[in-house]
Amino acid sequence: MPRRLLPAAALLAVIFLSYFNSFSAGFVLDNKPILLQDPRIQAADSANLSDIFRHTYWWPTGESGLYRPLTTLSYLFNYSVLENRDQPAGYHWINLLLHCVNAILLYYLLLRLTGNLPVAAASAALWAIHPVLTEAVTNMVGRADLLAALSLLAGLLLYLKYCDAAGRRRIVYLAGLALATTFGLLCKESAAVLIGLIALIEFTWWRDRGTQRARILPAALAVLIPLGIFLYCRSVVLASSATADFPYFDNPITGADFWTGRLTALKILARYIAIILWPASLSADYSYNQIPLATGTVADWLAWIVIAALAAGILASYRKNSIVFFLGCFAFLTILPSSNLLFATGTMMAERLAYLPAAAVVACFVIAVRQLPGKRAAFVIICLTATALGSRTLLRNEDWQTDLTLARATVAASPHSFKSHQMLAEALFLADPQHRDIDAVLAEARQGIAILDTLPAERSSPELYRLAGACYLLKNDAAGALPVLQHGVAILTALQTRKPGPTRNDDLYRLLSAAELRAGNPEQALANAMEARKRDPLNPDVYTQLAKALERTGDPHRAASTLMLGMLVTSDVGLRKQLIDLYRAGLDQQHCAVIQGPAGPAINPACDLVRTQLCEVSSEAVAISLNAGRTAAARSLQNSFTRDYACPAR
Repeated sequence: MPRRLLPAAALLAVIFLSYFNSFSAGFVLDNKPILLQDPRIQAADSANLSDIFRHTYWWPTGESGLYRPLTTLSYLFNYSVLENRDQPAGYHWINLLLHCVNAILLYYLLLRLTGNLPVAAASAALWAIHPVLTEAVTNMVGRADLLAALSLLAGLLLYLKYCDAAGRRRIVYLAGLALATTFGLLCKESAAVLIGLIALIEFTWWRDRGTQRARILPAALAVLIPLGIFLYCRSVVLASSATADFPYFDNPITGADFWTGRLTALKILARYIAIILWPASLSADYSYNQIPLATGTVADWLAWIVIAALAAGILASYRKNSIVFFLGCFAFLTILPSSNLLFATGTMMAERLAYLPAAAVVACFVIAVRQLPGKRAAFVIICLTATALGSRTLLRNEDWQTDLTLARATVAASPHSFKSHQMLAEALFLADPQHRDIDAVLAEARQGIAILDTLPAERSSPELYRLAGACYLLKNDAAGALPVLQHGVAILTALQTRKPGPTRNDDLYRLLSAAELRAGNPEQALANAMEARKRDPLNPDVYTQLAKALERTGDPHRAASTLMLGMLVTSDVGLRKQLIDLYRAGLDQQHCAVIQGPAGPAINPACDLVRTQLCEVSSEAVAISLNAGRTAAARSLQNSFTRDYACPAR
């Protein structure tokens, strides 16, 4: 085996040793909606392929202004072509393969730039097993960062090959550069920095490039033309999509003034450097208020001084050490699109965003260690560092196994983030179907709520209030549930004045109705139950709650009509049983509404009471089905009402 291939083979070995326990990591966090709930990846057909390229990344579950069709296409490859579906191992294998390719590309890029095999090999190895990278590698939907990195590393190598080539080979490398650019942009928007990295190469080694400078323009066009086409296509897709919403609680920089936002972004850069150099505490979330906005505290000033010192050092290295200058600028350029320095993004900080920047930081570390007197000392330090990083990566992989393990690790690392406590509360709730330890769920929910309570309603999140209210109701504690649910409804109302539309938090109204009913406030319970049914008409639980409220207010006939309506539009068996029980409780004075069917008690449509109630809800049932896009169901209901029950037209 050629000497230069040995490090590449060794790279593959150390990567596998550091990630062999990642293949069982499950569908945590964003993996569920993106990999298990996206209908576009569930069949490899032309309709889904069209939808992948015509819609944004989060369609149809949400909107974040991202357009990454090739990343989604790779998920389709896993889900439908390889038939991995809800089995995580296949997704992990693809991610690990991409990471291996990236590590080898980094090795060859550093070898090309430094001409030093030990530096290139050690840098690529330490980077490949760095625990900060687990959010891109072990986390399945970190694939976008893997694919974008692949395009950037390959693009730089192709550019350097293009500069060195002659004749037709130049055209081949130029075409490869254009293809790498197109591929990267369709995987993740941050691949646009390739043009900046090419310019960085030229600026760093300008005096050494000589006649190669004339080749910059064709290469620039090979990148800029695909970029222009991509921006146009992306604008067309986004124009037909809902407006992206970046909540304040996910990234407070979105609500800060310009200078506060930029100064906060600068101190976050220092945090990225800190976790790359010392990855002892890693977190899957940095939401409000884990990283407070910059206010000029001692910690803020320390972070700014660190960034200023590093910037000065990088600039000073331009003449003394070109590779250090290049690596420092490489780290900055690759983090820049998501740094919140140019514009506020959907996240304040995320470790997956350090995937490529970490490569430059690690390479600088290796170069610094190689400057120590004695090769043995440098070798020992690098080996000890590799052992520490690989061990930490193995431990971090265990955090990503389940929602519960990840939530516990996130709370430990980000105790001031409301969302870390929300993650743990939700994970504890789902892990205990019998709800035997509901107090543990409430304890975490209350910690998150204590953080959120410092926010005005229009900047807050109602989800934790909904969960806490449900827990109080499970404890039969209406007094505890009422203020929490009322606060949640106030937040929901404030948010919907800015962005109206249904949300999963609409269930707050049903829960609040249940709490009001238990607290002895039937009229308020009825009003909230009516709002719940209006907002979520396909949820069987809202009909149950509305019927209870109507019974308590002395209107059993409307309660029965409500259950009838719910039964028609949701086909829920539980609602039919409740309706039968209500008829038997005395509402059916003619004793004809319930008959014995082949499978037990059944509702008798020949009974006048049943027929009357069917006709009372007929128009509403048809309208609900139509509004839900169930045209065939609406037509079937309408035909049944007119043909079978002779209901008058409404």
